[in-house]
Order: sequence, then C-alpha cells, then structure tokens
Amino acid sequence: MVKLHIDLIAESLSIYGSKVNIVDTEVTEFKGFKLLSPNIQTLRKDILYVCEPSALYRLKKSQIRGACFVCRAQAHVFEKYKAYINAIVVDYDTNTNDITNHLADLFSSMNDYKTRLQHAVLLQKGYQPLFDIAKEMFPGCTILMVDSGYNIVCSANTDFENDILPGADPDAVEHIKRLVKLGFYDKTELDQMAEHGYYNQGDKYLNPVISLPPNVCGCPLIVRSYHESSTFFAFVTCYYYYSNPTLVQQRMFKLLSDSLDDYFQITDYYEHVRPFHQQVIADLIENENSSEDFYRDRCLRLHLPQAGDFRLGLIYVSPSNSVRASHCALQLKAWCAVKNYGVFQYGSTVILLMVDWDSYSVRETVDADKNWQMLSDTLRDIGAYMGISLSFKHISGLSNAYHQAAEAAKQGHKSNMDETLHFYSKYYIDELLDCYEKSYPIDNLCVNQLEKLSGPDRGGSSDLELLYLYLCSERNISLTGKKMNMHRNSVIYRLQRINDSLNLDLGDPDVRFRLMLAFKVLSRKNILNISNRDNTEPSSIVHIE
Repeated sequence: MVKLHIDLIAESLSIYGSKVNIVDTEVTEFKGFKLLSPNIQTLRKDILYVCEPSALYRLKKSQIRGACFVCRAQAHVFEKYKAYINAIVVDYDTNTNDITNHLADLFSSMNDYKTRLQHAVLLQKGYQPLFDIAKEMFPGCTILMVDSGYNIVCSANTDFENDILPGADPDAVEHIKRLVKLGFYDKTELDQMAEHGYYNQGDKYLNPVISLPPNVCGCPLIVRSYHESSTFFAFVTCYYYYSNPTLVQQRMFKLLSDSLDDYFQITDYYEHVRPFHQQVIADLIENENSSEDFYRDRCLRLHLPQAGDFRLGLIYVSPSNSVRASHCALQLKAWCAVKNYGVFQYGSTVILLMVDWDSYSVRETVDADKNWQMLSDTLRDIGAYMGISLSFKHISGLSNAYHQAAEAAKQGHKSNMDETLHFYSKYYIDELLDCYEKSYPIDNLCVNQLEKLSGPDRGGSSDLELLYLYLCSERNISLTGKKMNMHRNSVIYRLQRINDSLNLDLGDPDVRFRLMLAFKVLSRKNILNISNRDNTEPSSIVHIE
C-alpha cells in the first residue's frame, strides 16, 4: 500500500483550512485512515484517525500518544490540547463526512495508480502501458522519457490541441511542442541543461527533483534520471504548465518513476541499453533517411562533420564481448596510424570511421601501405578483424556503410580467417549472390557450357581454370601462360579449342561478365579452386575498387 506523508494529506485538505500540529516526529506517514470509534482500544502510528472533537477530547493521554488525528476544531479550544496531540485540524464548520470522503478518494486513487502501474510493469509490453496510466495521473501535463541518446522514446499528453488545458503557459507549451516535433533533445537544449548544472550534479537526479523557473523550458517540472554503474541511461520529465507541482503530484511522479525503474530491472534494460555515444551511433545506423537537423545534431554530439570522404570499418573482437571491444576501442583511440574521424565502441564491436584513401594527399598515399599494415598488425595482436565499406560522402550514408562493413567481415572471415582486413568491394558480389539464392537456385547463374570444360587436360589443369585465369588476366596470353606454367603457344591452342567448344564471343564484355559471375558461383560450390594458380601479389594492402 502507498504511504502518504502528513504534509501531503494536509495540503490536499487545504480547501478545508487544514493546519498541521505534530508533537511526535515519528508520526509522519500513513497507509490509510479510519473513523475513530469507542471500540478501538489501540491506535496505530501508520493509520490516520478521523473524529469529532468531542471523541478526541475524551481519549486518555496514553491512547493519544503516538497516534495522529484529523478533526475539526475551534482554535481556542484546540489550543489546550496542542502540546500532546498529533493532528491535522480543519475549520470547525467542516462536515466530517466531507473529510472522510476526501481521504477515501485520496488513498484509493493512490493505491489504484500503484496497482495499475505494477500490473503494467509485469505485462512487459513496453513503456506505453505505463504512460497511458500517467496520462490519467497528470492531466494537462506533458511527460517525456528519453534514452541515453536523448531521443524521446515515450510520452504522454502530447496532443497539444486536446491534452493541454486553458491557462497553460504558452511559451512553455511551444518549447515542449518543438521538442516533441523534433523527437529528441537537440544540442541547444542540452547546452541549456548544462548551463543549469544538470550534468554537474548527475547523482542529484537519481531521485525526483523539482526545477522551477527560470529554467530551460520556462515552466515548473519534475525530472528523474536513471543511472547504472555511473552510466546515464534515461530520464523522465513531467512539465507543469499551470502552477508548481503539488505534493500529491510529486508523490504520483515518484510512483511513475519508481515503476519505470522496476520495468528497467525486470526487463534487464540496464544490461541491453546503449550508453550515450553508442546510442548516438545507433541512431545513425538505424535511421537511414532522416532530416538534416537530425544528422546535424548527431554529428555535433560525436564531433563529426556531416559531409566528408568517409569509409567505415567494423571491427569484431574474439571472443566477442563488450569488455574486449572497449579495450580495443581505447587502444585505437590512443593510437591508430590510419587517418580517421573517430573510434566508437558499438556493443561488442568497434566502429572506425576512416578518411577515404582515395582522398589522400600524395604524401599520405606514400605512407598509406605502412600505416594500413600497422593497423592490420594491431588487429591481429588483439585477435580482431575488420570489414571495410565502400566510400560515402554524407553521414546519412553511415547506415548503408555499416551493413556493407558487416557483410565484408562475415564473407571475408569465412573465406580467410587469417586475414584481418576484409573489403566490401571484394565481397559485394557474394552478397548479391546470397540475395539471389534466397529466391532462385543459384545454379541458374552457371553458364551450362562450362560443364564441358571441367575435366582435366593431359597437363593436369582443366580448361575451366585456363579460361578463368585468361579472363582474370584481361585476356593477356603471356600472363595467362605464366600463371598456368604453360607455353604461350599452348595457351593459344587451348583457348581456340575452348572457343570452338563454347561458341561464345569472348570479345563481348557482357559475355565475359556472365562467365565471371558463373566462375564465382563455381568457386562458392568448391568446383573451381584456383587459389594456388592465381598468385599475383597485390600492389597495395588496400583493395582497389
């Protein structure tokens, strides 16, 4: 049951001219009330007793001690008893039935809200059931909850045409309306919060705190933050447009905010939610097509430019966990030779937002291979590998780049676990084939005539390998012969035989493209293995697109 403080009860009874008289400081909170009757022999400290003055004055002092009463009384009469009676005294002409009904409404509504909030927590169906109840608890007041990235994740009373009552402060309403429309607390709002000391006194807000104007929004509010292991995860705020929050409203806000904490605990929210910078990175990954204001705000928070020459590296550590990822991120922040915009932990991975090497100056290009080799060695030392995206020019492309880097890391690590750097430009054909295979048999992409070439020649190499290496060598006869360890004339002879067998025009770029796609399929099916033949050394550690 909800316990209510005597000051709260007295405030709610102020319409009856209530005054508090306390002689025993231990008598401050009550979980209910009763009508005082002659049959009650023992009076409890946690129960408030409603009575007529005559009934109160007939009690023995030993019975009165430690108990608390609500009664109507004339000031000059009560003066005789005030030295030893704990009481909320109301105007003498007040009807006792009115007091009884008022207290019944107060205690029952508080207990009803608490029960419904607890039920909403146990349902584990998100925040909205809690905020639906909050809408009833705080009519005319807007309630906003934000995550660690200061995104508004749930709200109540944000239909400003219907939810806000006449008499509200128009400037405050416009301020909150702008935030709700924006969907997050922008840099301007956060800077103002910083000016008012919100960040300097973070622990102060672990319990509900009242902020009165002059403040950020220009109206009274109550705010509570949620931290775990000194890390900020969320806060909830109730904005009061009409007057300062009453003690009843403050108690109801505590019920709501405690229920949110219960929900966080029961759903392991603190285990899964992202800290501030990770949440901002998540915003960029999960919101591919957002407004310029959105991107500007996120870039300001991460100290990133909105436009630039970007490539994204996604680093996986082994074994995969957030602690190892944190160490990896700290190491790369302290030292990373490859030119970059920043290093960010993202769950159990690390994001390295790099400067696109195609934009390097001449001097930077000279040192590029050395720097990339140093990065590769660092990743190998810490048991990590990285997928690298294609280039992009605006931060809005980070979402696509993230998925490209993840795909490159997956495909690359699967095909060569010894490598630390995997470029999407090398593996995007594999992703295309994976998507195709979800709808059609991948064998459909094989050129049927290639089956005629799969048998080994007398020299031990198949015409299939020869054709593949010939196309990979840009139809260079000498280079093909070198890779196949064959005489130039033998290469010419066998290519003519292949051409007669396939009856395909190898001078047609479209034919060559379809053949290379077919070779990719055969390689995935382990029918074609040319790794020991195609041993050309790359000119650079960076994969050229």
